[in-house]
Amino acid sequence: MGQHSLKFLGCLVGPRAIALQSLVHSLSINPLSFALLFLSGGSGMDGCTVTDLTVHSKRNCLQFGPEQMEALQRTGVSVLLGVGTNIVKIRSGSFGYGTDTRHNEPVVLLWIYGGRVINQKTNVAVSATWVSLNGYDDALVMEVVEPATLCAFFFDTYLDNSDEELILSVVRI
Repeated sequence: MGQHSLKFLGCLVGPRAIALQSLVHSLSINPLSFALLFLSGGSGMDGCTVTDLTVHSKRNCLQFGPEQMEALQRTGVSVLLGVGTNIVKIRSGSFGYGTDTRHNEPVVLLWIYGGRVINQKTNVAVSATWVSLNGYDDALVMEVVEPATLCAFFFDTYLDNSDEELILSVVRI
């Protein structure tokens, strides 16, 4: 378990905490994922500091106009997703900020639009959605109800100091 994982599990107190810590360890559950699930229950957090951020749909929105969306779609690499279950994962590669490629991270942003999809994580049918994939173990699993376009891209503030690429795998089952 990582340092942050142990810190979270250390916030739990009492016999229930020992049982939870043992369960997380014995089942090889990702402790940070478990922490998020546990936080949603709202109890047993004595000794922990929890900070909630409220993100407002207008005050905290960076709005893209039609020109920016068209530029994004021209810049990104796109594929048409067929009806069925589609799984998207980072197969290899990474992006970084600067010339030190030892600290690059496998991360990519996805804009899915033009059809109807249900992201397994949200279970909501939408005609457009944003998704980030963070790490080689992260996956987007979605049911494509109507064919949609997946556009993959990366943000950066200075392009002259990086020249990496990342390979996404899209599997329809």
